[in-house]
Amino acid sequence: MSALTKVNRKKVKSVCQAKKRQKIKMFDNWAKWYADFYKGEQLEDIQRKEDRQSMHRFRMFLEAISNHRKYRIVDVGCGTGYLLVRLLQLGHDAYGFDYSDNMIRQAKDFLKKSDLNAERAVCADLSFLDRFRSNSLDFVTAAGLVRYLNREEERKFYRKVRRVLKPSGRFVVTFTNELFDVWSFNRYTVDFFKRNVLTFKPIEQYVDPEKAVSRFRQLITHPEEPVVRAHSLRDKNLVILHNPLTIEKHLLSYGFEVKDKRFSLWEPMPPLLKDGDEKSYDLAHAALEMYDDHDWRGNFMAYEIFTNCKPRRQ
Repeated sequence: MSALTKVNRKKVKSVCQAKKRQKIKMFDNWAKWYADFYKGEQLEDIQRKEDRQSMHRFRMFLEAISNHRKYRIVDVGCGTGYLLVRLLQLGHDAYGFDYSDNMIRQAKDFLKKSDLNAERAVCADLSFLDRFRSNSLDFVTAAGLVRYLNREEERKFYRKVRRVLKPSGRFVVTFTNELFDVWSFNRYTVDFFKRNVLTFKPIEQYVDPEKAVSRFRQLITHPEEPVVRAHSLRDKNLVILHNPLTIEKHLLSYGFEVKDKRFSLWEPMPPLLKDGDEKSYDLAHAALEMYDDHDWRGNFMAYEIFTNCKPRRQ
């Protein structure tokens, strides 16, 4: 290995570590908000639109885990422990871990208040999965986790999950929907155009990217919205996106076969349209939550892709 290659690898590793510290700090700062958001919420008693959406997503996870028997489950990126507490209350042998110390403190507090063992929540990174024997887990769940991994971490995560799952086990995981950017009609739509159209080989050699972006921005009424936010991990380029049209192929390449694909966190209209008509917007939200999670419109109208996968036979 050349000296230059060694230096470049050290730089990449240093950048990755710095980004990871940024994410941990952000989640440490969000921990109290998350804990208050989910505190005491019951699946059947939801009022606010944001609460309904989040609880509907957790309901999808619980529905994916049959209650006909008790399972060994690990919840990866468990946050403040909402799903973990529900799994333990249902009698499952469950553990949760998160690399944010403040998130785990909130999770342990939630467990104690629920008369459950606080040691079931652990502050750790993905290496926590190494503690489990091969083919020993029935389920691995990951709600809103993958979006915050980098591509190398994502690959390692899949390898670890593949190892610990039983042949009959399930991997229930969500992804941030890249096609939602097309539906948002804002600066993220412009970014989508840059990422996926201007880099498309059949046309990239014939199109001036600067001119194309300039003209495309003129088609979008609000190409600067939403404003760049200091607390947004996406605005810091620390979020990865996945395409719902290719997610099955993506997971299959890591040894997982998607048995069920649904959509969660729907938006009935592009987010910029909700101003001035909040009541109708919320009513449409509530109607969507009662509709079919598999509907094809979710490919662009839903912010999140929900998948239930099983290990592919070798």
